[in-house]
Amino acid sequence: MPNKIWAFAKPYIKAVLPLGLRRRPRAMLAALNGVLPANIWSKWAMPRPFSEVELLSLARAVSASGPHRVWSTLAHEKVRKTAENIKMGFYGNMANNHYCAVKALRKMGCDAELVLEDAILDTYLMNRPFWQDLDVEAPAVEDAYAFEKDWPQPACVRRTQYDYELAERFEAPAAHIRVRNIYKEHFGQDIAPDSAVLLARHMGYWPYIKTFRRYDICFFSSAAIPLAVFCPIPFIIIPTGGDINLMPFWENLQGFLTKAAYIRADGIFSHDCYADALRRMALTHKTTAIPIINAYSPPLENGERIREIRSSWAADRDTLCILGVSRQNWEWKGNDVLLRAFAKFGYPKAKLILMHWGQDLEKTKETIAKLGLTAKIIWEPVSSRPRLFQKMIAADVVCDQFVMGGFGTSIVESLLAGTPVISRDPSNGHPPGQSPPPILPADDEEAILQHLRALTDFSVREELGRRCREWALRERYSDELVRDFVQHTVTIAGRHI
Repeated sequence: MPNKIWAFAKPYIKAVLPLGLRRRPRAMLAALNGVLPANIWSKWAMPRPFSEVELLSLARAVSASGPHRVWSTLAHEKVRKTAENIKMGFYGNMANNHYCAVKALRKMGCDAELVLEDAILDTYLMNRPFWQDLDVEAPAVEDAYAFEKDWPQPACVRRTQYDYELAERFEAPAAHIRVRNIYKEHFGQDIAPDSAVLLARHMGYWPYIKTFRRYDICFFSSAAIPLAVFCPIPFIIIPTGGDINLMPFWENLQGFLTKAAYIRADGIFSHDCYADALRRMALTHKTTAIPIINAYSPPLENGERIREIRSSWAADRDTLCILGVSRQNWEWKGNDVLLRAFAKFGYPKAKLILMHWGQDLEKTKETIAKLGLTAKIIWEPVSSRPRLFQKMIAADVVCDQFVMGGFGTSIVESLLAGTPVISRDPSNGHPPGQSPPPILPADDEEAILQHLRALTDFSVREELGRRCREWALRERYSDELVRDFVQHTVTIAGRHI
């Protein structure tokens, strides 16, 4: 008789025992659902989907569960990794940073791939690899996508698409039980019950998530970070701005999953300091200061295209051509600050070249008219990275943004072009131990105005431009930087041997 009782009770005890000390009734219920007869709950209620409140509670619990994995490492990770045999996957191609990294890594002989999600996560124009490669421009953002069909996709780029049909199928009650089976069948290991419930809500991304298995280590940025909580192999987060300053602190499902990903990450490669956010999440111990890898160093010869661009702005070299490289977004870029500074500048032979796109384009045009600047403004169409780089070379001064701290690829490429850059104080925008970039810092219109006046002197622009290019080549485009990236990656992956 005792044997019969044990045989009956064993599967139920086995299902809930790992959860008992954690006191999670919902997770216990989910685990029991996997072993109890289908009609066992019929006396109390019919199965129902998890409510939004319940999902948020689960996500909050996952984000507070500590820096440990809820699963074991994959068997193939037991092989010691080196720079020659480690396989790297990159997810969340914010501003093509990952695409540049993959190209630079492959140039050094490393096995790296970029995985795109074409329906939701990577649809933004600046995240599309073709925009990094093709030398084109378009009158509007929506017109620019037409060029993608002319892009020869390299083998290092893999493409997936959100599966709406699959997402709908997993909206059913108790779908998380099937998720646990699917996950184990694909990855060869279990996923925790609470994580399975959350994965069921994200099963539309399954074509994207299941590619994790291809790699020895994964890198996540931007909107892909929340999905890292479902990654069964070591992973590193490379924050780019809002994905660390804002997303981990949102009181919603995406925010809790983002925070959970940071907590569970095996490392954080930070090109910026992001000190406040890292301290708030107590993550400074796992952060390594590594700049974003830039993939190419375009030639600087004064070619026909650059001469055409310059002559379209001004008929002579005496005109001071100031290029505002940012899209029109006052909240994040501070375009209005630049406009007010330029209005005060009053230099008779000066032109301000602006990008003709962004959510605040009409506000910018209205302000230009109010300030009486219409005759001094030149509008440039939406430009791909190679075309924008040519415009950086043609310009005398580049102005970036005056709201956010730190700096991104636009500033680095402007420095590489040998063009002086005015932007918000970059003192927190480079890793400790590296020399700061020779950017002219400006937090308000008066500071911008003073820098513009100083840069009317050609000799000042020439000397500063030389220092800019030297810094970019040394600090952002060196093979040593790529080798450091690989070495840190191999070290982190080696902790799981």
